[in-house]
Amino acid sequence: MKVRDIALQARLWKQSYLKRAGYISCPLLYLQKLFLLNYSMNNPHLP
Repeated sequence: MKVRDIALQARLWKQSYLKRAGYISCPLLYLQKLFLLNYSMNNPHLP
């Protein structure tokens, strides 16, 4: 499934991994910039 809503995608990513002490989420503006630059949203190194 492809999700084009960046805010929704960020929430789904946050649900998919364990958040430990010191966790800092990726800013939405940064994710939007990656999307605009055609960065692959399937990259396993994204937050």
